[in-house]
Amino acid sequence: MNENGIEKTQMNVPFVKTLDLALIKLNKVYINKDNILDLTQNKTKMEVLNGILYGRFMITTAVIYSILGLIHHIRNNIKNDDKFKQLAYDEYIDKLDLKVNNYITILEKRQKKLLETLDVFLINCYKVHVVEECIKIFNDLHLKFGVRASSYNLKYETLILNKVAEGDTSVLRLAIINNHIKKGYYNILINDGFSFYEILKILFSCDNKFILKNFKKISDNIIKSNI
Repeated sequence: MNENGIEKTQMNVPFVKTLDLALIKLNKVYINKDNILDLTQNKTKMEVLNGILYGRFMITTAVIYSILGLIHHIRNNIKNDDKFKQLAYDEYIDKLDLKVNNYITILEKRQKKLLETLDVFLINCYKVHVVEECIKIFNDLHLKFGVRASSYNLKYETLILNKVAEGDTSVLRLAIINNHIKKGYYNILINDGFSFYEILKILFSCDNKFILKNFKKISDNIIKSNI
């Protein structure tokens, strides 16, 4: 960070200081070989980028396997409990186990194609979608099994951190839009976020990427209307 050609600035916001508010400009910066990770010294820029993308995808896989671990922990915990059999929760666990394993199979098939896009934004979106699905399963398991689920070493906070790892601010903006839409058409019409013109454009336009192209503006409007 002390090499020539690196300009560091930070937004002057009095109430918070985070990396998301930092700005770094690189201008013909030469990095000493001693400052480069050993495993990347002989890699091309594209190979290094692929490593970063693969790392983000690994988060997706790790979260799913952590949920699978929670499912197996609960199954072992309730196998001799008649109360859960009467509630058919043992059948629920079996179906959920199959569902998550199928999800893992689908991910493995999509991995190569997804990584070949080299699209960090797309991969982040995919990661957040999967983590959100895992959070739903996590919450449902804790609702049904309470202390038995809590005895497994997987915390809600950990799942949230995986969702926003590497400061994926853009993904947070998409989550804001997603929550806004989930509240229904009535909410969209009476609250800021989408104008009537924008809604019509989405309905009648062949451009399915309207929200992605305008997500900053749309999410800003939603945020402002909720402050």
